[in-house]
Amino acid sequence: MFVMVGDLKEKWVAAIMIGGARVRLNRWQHAAVVVGSAVGALLDPRRADLIAALGETTGKPAFERVVQRMKSSPEGRIFSWPYCRSNPV
Repeated sequence: MFVMVGDLKEKWVAAIMIGGARVRLNRWQHAAVVVGSAVGALLDPRRADLIAALGETTGKPAFERVVQRMKSSPEGRIFSWPYCRSNPV
C-alpha cells in the first residue's frame, strides 16, 4: 500500500495514467472503433465519448492530408511557423 501526500500522489497517479492509457490496436480493431463510434455518434449525437473516439482514431490521417495539401499550394509553401522574439513588439 502506498501512502502519499497531496501533490506527490497526484503526480504519481498522473504518471501511471499517461504511461498506461494508450492501447495499441491492429487494423481490424481500429476499423471497428471508427465504424462503431461513427454509427453510434450518428444515432445519438449526445454521446461525447463516441465523438471523441472517432476524432482520435481519424484525426491523424486527416491532419496529414491537410498538411500535404497546404504544402502543395503556393500559399501554404510560404507559411512559416510562429516564433517568439525577445524584443518588444
